[in-house]
Amino acid sequence: MADGTVEERVIKVFADFKKISPDEIKSDTTFEEMGLDSLDGLNLIFELEEEFDITVPDDKVQEMKSIKEVVAGVQYLIDNPYDASAEAQKMMEREIAARKAADAKLAEEEAEDDADTPAETPETAGTAETVETDETGEASEPAEDAGAAVDPPSPDVKKPAGS
Repeated sequence: MADGTVEERVIKVFADFKKISPDEIKSDTTFEEMGLDSLDGLNLIFELEEEFDITVPDDKVQEMKSIKEVVAGVQYLIDNPYDASAEAQKMMEREIAARKAADAKLAEEEAEDDADTPAETPETAGTAETVETDETGEASEPAEDAGAAVDPPSPDVKKPAGS
């Protein structure tokens, strides 16, 4: 770790980021006073994590609004290291439980749908008729089998001229 107190090091990170003198930043300086936006805040968190070799939990980031709050948060994380792997494990367990619950609900809904649909019995198997429709959506005559013989035209149908 670098030399200096936690406060001095936090101020240096902010001063380097803003490209200003550390003397311009005081403990009670707020992010708003420094003109920091949310993207700046995110980048500063990365800088602080690197400087102090810590992991700042997302919920703690939202609580920090001034240098004093950052110093207190960093000091707390130094004294009480955040176990990111344990948090990741908890998140993964919650995600797995949520997916299992969603799968169970989907299976239950499918079972209800199946119960509402009459089951096909050997007597009714293959007897369902398919109604074909033309481009207007009107029912049309079923198509003949492709292999069936075609009847010759009736004698009253005239051939076009020139055939």
